[in-house]
Amino acid sequence: MNKQTAKTFMIGSVVGGVIGAVTALLFAPKPGRELRADIAEGYHTVSEKTQEIAKSIGSHTSEFISRAKEAAAQAVGNARSLNQEEEDVEDQIAVIASADEFEEEEEELVLTLK
Repeated sequence: MNKQTAKTFMIGSVVGGVIGAVTALLFAPKPGRELRADIAEGYHTVSEKTQEIAKSIGSHTSEFISRAKEAAAQAVGNARSLNQEEEDVEDQIAVIASADEFEEEEEELVLTLK
């Protein structure tokens, strides 16, 4: 779940819960004191649910970020390894090329001495 979707879901849950609780309480035939107590209880229930949802989203986000960091670190390590292998191959090619040049110079010297 992306950040915007999670935020929208949480806001919708809170607003829906509050509207539902207030509507139910206002249409219930109860004295004022009981109604206020029920409203306070509903508020605490919605508050607790909101905190649970926020914690759940936070833990999932932290887990996702951790996995993304691990994947990025692994990709960087692989890229560095490939770069090092490429440099090693280039060094080997340079050694072979200089050896070939040496052999050519040696052959020219031998021909010159004959």
